[in-house]
Amino acid sequence: MQGRYNAPVQMLLLKDIVVIFGLAVAVALACHRLRIPTVVGFILTGVIAGPHGLGLTTEIGAVEMLAEIGVIFLLFTIGLEFSVASIGHVKRLFFVGGPLQVVLTAVVVFGCSLLAGTPTPQAIFYGLLASLSSTAIILRLLQERSEISSPNGKGAMAILIFQDIAFVPMMLVIPFLAGIGGENPWREVGILVLKVAIIWFVIGIAAPRFAPKVLTRIARTRSNELFLLSIGVVCFFVAWLTSLAGLSLALGAFLAGLILSDSEHSHRALENVLPFRDVFSSFFFVSMGMLLDAGYVAAHLPAVLGATLVVMVLKAAVTTGVMLGIGLPYRVSAMTGLALAQTGEFSLLLLSAGLAIGLVDDNAYQFVLAVCLFSMAVAPFVLKSAHRLADLGVRWPLPTKVREGRYFITSDADEGLRDHIVIVGYGVIGAMVGHSAKLCDIQYEVIEISYDIVREQRERGVPIFYGDATQEASLVKANIKFARVCVVAIPDPTGAARVVSLARRLNPGVEIVARVRYVRDMARLYALGANEIVSEETEASIKIFSVVLEKFGVDPDVIEGFGGVPQRR
Repeated sequence: MQGRYNAPVQMLLLKDIVVIFGLAVAVALACHRLRIPTVVGFILTGVIAGPHGLGLTTEIGAVEMLAEIGVIFLLFTIGLEFSVASIGHVKRLFFVGGPLQVVLTAVVVFGCSLLAGTPTPQAIFYGLLASLSSTAIILRLLQERSEISSPNGKGAMAILIFQDIAFVPMMLVIPFLAGIGGENPWREVGILVLKVAIIWFVIGIAAPRFAPKVLTRIARTRSNELFLLSIGVVCFFVAWLTSLAGLSLALGAFLAGLILSDSEHSHRALENVLPFRDVFSSFFFVSMGMLLDAGYVAAHLPAVLGATLVVMVLKAAVTTGVMLGIGLPYRVSAMTGLALAQTGEFSLLLLSAGLAIGLVDDNAYQFVLAVCLFSMAVAPFVLKSAHRLADLGVRWPLPTKVREGRYFITSDADEGLRDHIVIVGYGVIGAMVGHSAKLCDIQYEVIEISYDIVREQRERGVPIFYGDATQEASLVKANIKFARVCVVAIPDPTGAARVVSLARRLNPGVEIVARVRYVRDMARLYALGANEIVSEETEASIKIFSVVLEKFGVDPDVIEGFGGVPQRR
């Protein structure tokens, strides 16, 4: 053993790993208390431990190798999570909003870069960098704020998915921007497309018929270790295969994930890979922090902050415009734009690839890296303020089609409705309330922000119209002033709070019944005027302990007494 391995190098690498993990835990804990995403903590860890910081690490090459493995796992899991079914409910946002956001952002930043005197290849490169946002940061923040199912959450998710897919061809374009595509670039592009087509045929058509069968046999052994090893073989074999063809390891990892995405083993594979992805991708963010020169940033701080502000404002404005063009209301569009205003982890990958092939020099690399990291660091604070910033814009004298959405209906709602139910949101809960009201011959009106749902349900005879219930005009159109009950069935806690407040102001006597996911959100809605609140968390716990007590033979009357959990403040 001693003869095969270089013990000093091993000890240095082990020391670096211990330093990185130990420092990352401390920094991540501090970030958690400040409610800053862990990803930002990893970047700060790299800044502190790197050669431009305290110089606590020495084997930077080994750390970068571990970071490369993290990138492979990151792209592999994105491939696993991608499926046509996952974008079925947001197809208009994905197929229209995604391409428009990426292309228009790239074009705007490209134009600004040209005006600043940047050469055309680098200007295109900066446009591609700016068009991407951080999936890791934004989806985690949306989940923590229970906004993943909100209209702005769905819009952000659809565009982020498209950006993740768009990253793959962007990586293929970079060598041509650097001028290393050969004397005949069109010939090189043709060869590249041919390579991708062959690999896609071999991997995308042959492998899905072979890999799932093999994994099924392995799964029958009930050996988790063997299954995990098989997943690793698929991931790294396909990545190695694409690298032999002159393509990136990241592309191969993404294709490997696609192979398994529609198989019955995709969920189990994802569960097994996620811990490895989190561990190794942390090295990627740490390595990015290590490359940041704090001295350079301090010397150019005003320019870095100015560029960060410009990029975020441009991205927010472009994305907001795209969402308005699709037909979403201004408030939802603005919140989506603010959520995607930062650059992302794939921007960092593109930047590293650009530096490796000489597309950008060290100074440009340090400047752009600082802008990317700064925008990612302030993203949580921007998202936290998105509701207030969007509300400021709503106060402007905007046209109704902009404020309420292009598909805002002004003629279909029954203006003679009295003593009826106003249902906000036509998901599962809203649909059940509406169906029950119909069976009992109770009149109701539905406000829904998804135009696809509105169009589908209107064909079925549901009294529904397109509108944003967080805006007064939509509630007035539903005759909230004359309603007996208002049911707030939307999953967005912030949006629900705004609807409750508006409904109570417009009709002091209306009975407001709202749903929330977590108990912690109940007090706020009661304070704003809700009469009854149903918590999914509470109802689920009541059902579970009722079933458990039944198994022990407890009298149903006793169980019902236990079920009287306080719902009030």
